[in-house]
Amino acid sequence: MKSINWIIVRSKDRGSEYGVGTFVKHFCEGLKQQPHIRIIILKTGTPFVDEFSSYTQDGILYMQFPNMGLDKLHDTLSNQVKIGRSIARLVKLHLPPADENIIHLQFAYQYFVAKEITELIKSKVIFTLHIAPPEDVAVSNNFDLDKHLFKLADHIVSVTDNGYNHLLKKGAPPEKITRIYNGISTDYFKNKNNTDAVLAKYDLDKHDKIILYSGRIDSLKGINQLVKAFTIITKKYPDCKLVFAGNGSFEKLIGYAQPVSSKVIYLGFIPTEDLLVLYQQATIGVIPSLNEECSYVALEMLFSGLPTIASKIGGLKEIFDHNKDGLLVNVQTSNPEQPLKQDIEKLADAMSHLLTNRDLCRRLSIKAQQKAARQFTAEIMIDNYIQLLNTQTTYGN
Repeated sequence: MKSINWIIVRSKDRGSEYGVGTFVKHFCEGLKQQPHIRIIILKTGTPFVDEFSSYTQDGILYMQFPNMGLDKLHDTLSNQVKIGRSIARLVKLHLPPADENIIHLQFAYQYFVAKEITELIKSKVIFTLHIAPPEDVAVSNNFDLDKHLFKLADHIVSVTDNGYNHLLKKGAPPEKITRIYNGISTDYFKNKNNTDAVLAKYDLDKHDKIILYSGRIDSLKGINQLVKAFTIITKKYPDCKLVFAGNGSFEKLIGYAQPVSSKVIYLGFIPTEDLLVLYQQATIGVIPSLNEECSYVALEMLFSGLPTIASKIGGLKEIFDHNKDGLLVNVQTSNPEQPLKQDIEKLADAMSHLLTNRDLCRRLSIKAQQKAARQFTAEIMIDNYIQLLNTQTTYGN
């Protein structure tokens, strides 16, 4: 079997700490099961780093580059090319020999790095689309990244069917696009912290009715709608607690939650091991996002068997089947600061339904875990990516 260098470009931004970062973590865990594949991560835009360095950790070769502005969409084209070329030359000097090299991109602006590497090293390029912006959100830049990226890439992966359709509308060649759902390593849930200790750490009790939100604290994640729905819930169920696990715009969230502040708990960004305990102990989970693809929070709740309510948008309506392994609620996406009254009421109704229906929760939990094992493991994800390497495309760089 031929040896492969799988080069993952990982830029430092908020996405690298949440969804995309989680994807890279599980992707690497899956790749480690392939003895013929060497994992190499290019950490571009690393803060507090003045020069290039490389090191090996947990079997992964890391090449670390200082912040040079690759994430600035309005930087000059010539500077983007120059930075990409500098990175490519260092990669060539330090890249171990292999029969095949794969450059795996997570963001469109990483095109410049990939393009320059392919000029120096024979490589295939895979681009994974993690986020499909709503049609009413304009994304502009000073260089037609989509056109050039679609031409450069040998394969384009969408993590949902929704993203697949988005790529078609953006002009991606259909023969290059493959839908591959994200996956979670089966070892992810094995090492759990002590439940009582974790709950005590966050001033929670196993008898609390916990409504759990996990993820970035951001208006686009629907936190305003969630808090307003929770305000309705507390009038019926005063013993409920709304728990937020994640970092972000806490000032805005605190403003939203002022009427029910005594019942809202802000944990910030907590260790994964603690979060997994909360998934097991929470009464229900809520994902009220206004834009989402193959959300790792959704997959984590699915694997944990946590009865979950999610917005009926994007990839979330592919992950959950309404009333089978989760509940889906409608949400308008145009103005996160002013959620519609009927959307708030529907979310509150769904939360109330789960809080009072143990049989439904039990059924959703069982079906959720069955689906997770059937569709969303890292092993399935990696198998699908490896199959791409044997797929020929009529386009090329």
